[in-house]
Amino acid sequence: VAPNTPLVGFHSLGRDCASFRVCLVGVVVRQETLSPVVKKLKLCGAPYRVEKNTAFVDGMFTSALEAAKFEGAAIKTVSGIRGSVKKAVREDASAAAKRAGAPSGRAGAFRATFEDKVLLSDIVVCRLWVPVEPPAACVAVRNLLEPFADASSGRGLARTVADLRRATRTPIPVAKDSLYKGPVVRAPRTFSKHLIPKKLVARLPFASKPKDETAPRSTKRPGYLKQRDDARTGLAPREAPEDRASKKLVHQLEAVRNEKKRIRDASVAAKKAVRRRDLAKV
Repeated sequence: VAPNTPLVGFHSLGRDCASFRVCLVGVVVRQETLSPVVKKLKLCGAPYRVEKNTAFVDGMFTSALEAAKFEGAAIKTVSGIRGSVKKAVREDASAAAKRAGAPSGRAGAFRATFEDKVLLSDIVVCRLWVPVEPPAACVAVRNLLEPFADASSGRGLARTVADLRRATRTPIPVAKDSLYKGPVVRAPRTFSKHLIPKKLVARLPFASKPKDETAPRSTKRPGYLKQRDDARTGLAPREAPEDRASKKLVHQLEAVRNEKKRIRDASVAAKKAVRRRDLAKV
């Protein structure tokens, strides 16, 4: 076929086809002697040590030799951070090197660099294209659209796998490894509490100082509230928030009542003083 030749493809030309559909529309770019067939493959790993933008990843390859063959390959985390494979980690690292801080020699581990710092909970993925060699077949037919002996079928010699299975009533083979195994259950991530240094808290104004859980506490002696929770200290136990709220409301009502009584007593005293002056004049 000459280059720049337009192409159009149909799923089926049979009369028993339920729907007419055009499968492909394209143009011939060039001619090649080989037509490789490839399939997608994802290799997944997880970092076990992170140092700034450098991470040591394992679980993606099975040996250091296999990891060395992929040096320079592009990798990417699930969160979208891109990186590349730098060098495979030696599996026969000496004990002295491990004590000095060298990464442990895990089978297939490698050192990689990323655009940003990755987390230990991230998943590193390497996308590949694996060549597939289809079985060779030779069909000495000039025109694949020639009908069968049964002209009513309207199908040519080239049939899809679905048509062959439908004609022979062959079930679709199912691989157990290809089935979905349900949702992935991951442990919830727990973050450490953010504590402010004591020297910085001492220089802050009182309004900006942290309270409650974020305030730094001494580890030598428990706080006053902790001592009240302990019955051995002899201090009164802490009151519940509901009890404190009810006592506060009672105190506010008593304050209102006392204020009303003070105003009422002042008005009665003023009336008595006026009456005494009037009686003194008589």
